[in-house]
Amino acid sequence: MQPDNVINFPDRSSEDEDFAAFWEECKATAQRISYERAHWLFHAKPEEYFSRAGWVYVLGNQFLADDVYKVGRTTGRIERRMRQLYTTGVPGEFDCLDAWWFADCHHAEAFVHELLEDYRLDLSREFFCADLKVIKEALMMCSATGDPCPPHMVEQMLRRSRNAMDSETVRGAPLIEPSDLEVPF
Repeated sequence: MQPDNVINFPDRSSEDEDFAAFWEECKATAQRISYERAHWLFHAKPEEYFSRAGWVYVLGNQFLADDVYKVGRTTGRIERRMRQLYTTGVPGEFDCLDAWWFADCHHAEAFVHELLEDYRLDLSREFFCADLKVIKEALMMCSATGDPCPPHMVEQMLRRSRNAMDSETVRGAPLIEPSDLEVPF
């Protein structure tokens, strides 16, 4: 089964025709993408394409005001990032409330921050005052309308995202519980 944000493209005879079709699909499904970004995505080698892979996370803290969350990114482990943020200036540890893996977490974080711009507390900080549902919807929108996956990266994207989700833990518990993946009908 393929995630919804992976686009299938028909086979084409030449790389130029492949890219032309990819660009048309990008314009139709990911309106925010530039021609240059689509060109880079399409022509990147796997080591380049996944060089910025990681998580965009939502962290909460019992000592922050209601509906104030940190939305950031890490190319490493979320739990390690949470420990880095727990400094002498923070009275309590952060809790991970949501996290999504992206092939380019830097780009995804910028996309989410742009969607949440009206909720940002300070332009130099990654804290937002919004209902958690609004923040989760921004992550979902980024996943659905962010960078499309070029056809030659689909298998690696699926494998890497599954591996990331299967291996990520926070305080010894899996980041994503199987019940989190169920669709309510």
